Amino acid sequence: RLSQDAPNPLRAAMQGPVLMVGASVCTLASITSGVETALPLHLHETLGFESDHTGYILALISVSYAVASYPAGLMCDRLGPRAAMPLGSLLCVGSLPLLAVPVVAPAPAWAPLVAQQAAACATFGAAQSAMAVGLFPLLMQLLEASEAPHASTLSSLISNALFALGLALGPPLSGVLMTCCGFAWAMCGLSGLLLLVTGLASAVQWAHGE
Repeated sequence: RLSQDAPNPLRAAMQGPVLMVGASVCTLASITSGVETALPLHLHETLGFESDHTGYILALISVSYAVASYPAGLMCDRLGPRAAMPLGSLLCVGSLPLLAVPVVAPAPAWAPLVAQQAAACATFGAAQSAMAVGLFPLLMQLLEASEAPHASTLSSLISNALFALGLALGPPLSGVLMTCCGFAWAMCGLSGLLLLVTGLASAVQWAHGE
């Protein structure tokens, strides 16, 4: 049982820096599920990819995520989560529009088109890894700094709940954007959303001296 003088876990979770990092977790998950919902439709309907080709291309996102986790972890250890998270988010912001390059530029022949999409998906997966590797330790670091009781449990609860929420929000969000604006602008919209949320998260940390 906690004493009356012990920090309140709910109060720790409602601090500005924790809320904004949590919002970044939710946004990253939304973009992940949004891209994985919209990209197969784009590859099939716009670029003429068959189901097997689409599956191979999408698998590169997960493979590159896993491969990039080690160098991303080294970067996080060297720079610290506070610097690694915004750097990873900038990589994500830049990689999203690359997925739509064949729509806004003259499409190359089949082999270069496949190579281009494969490279864009691999870049996006690696960028996701770079952001996530800094994001989750940063949330834990903020909760520990607030002396919240059971910081590890609280960090896991917040990150898993908000990541699940983001996964649920991503498909309808990308669907609405694709219907209204098309795939290219949908990717730019997701990129802008990520830049806004993670930029605010970094600004709030700076303002609070975290």
